Amino acid sequence: MRDIGAQAAEYGGYTPHFWVTQGVSEAPADDQDFDDVSDSTDNCQGLYNPDQLDTDDDGIGNACDSDLDGDSAKNGDDNCPNIANEDQADRDRDGLGDECDDDADNDTIPNDEDNCPLKPNLAQTDGDEDGIGDACAPEPTEQVDLDVVASAASKSSGGCSAAGTGPEQGLLLLLIGLFIRRRK
Repeated sequence: MRDIGAQAAEYGGYTPHFWVTQGVSEAPADDQDFDDVSDSTDNCQGLYNPDQLDTDDDGIGNACDSDLDGDSAKNGDDNCPNIANEDQADRDRDGLGDECDDDADNDTIPNDEDNCPLKPNLAQTDGDEDGIGDACAPEPTEQVDLDVVASAASKSSGGCSAAGTGPEQGLLLLLIGLFIRRRK
């Protein structure tokens, strides 16, 4: 059996563990999971994990960590198990948390290409070509044609000007008077 294990390791191009070539009975007393890491420094004792990977740096190896990203949501309940997102927000309700969802509005357009990443708009229309999709652009305000307004204001009927006197003109006269007085 040992010979077969050694040949398989050689054929596969990797260094076999000691138990493949030496037998399990010769395992060191301080490495119960046979991962070549002493139990005193093993971040996942009792479970084989020779890479000792610990993504969230909490001292518990990924192989036995129930919260890989350290956001207090257990892996099975976490909508982004590898990216911390304590609020578990999922705007488009597709089961992927917003932190790890590359299509936050679920319209099949990736966020980095979507002109309106938080509102579905498959057509990506942008009528005013401002880079903001029509689906999330503010409603356009009605444009006022100033020439038409000026023309209407200057029309007169019966010898009276349509532009009457009001508080704005009084304020303007007051300011002109103050300016002239100050210059003297």
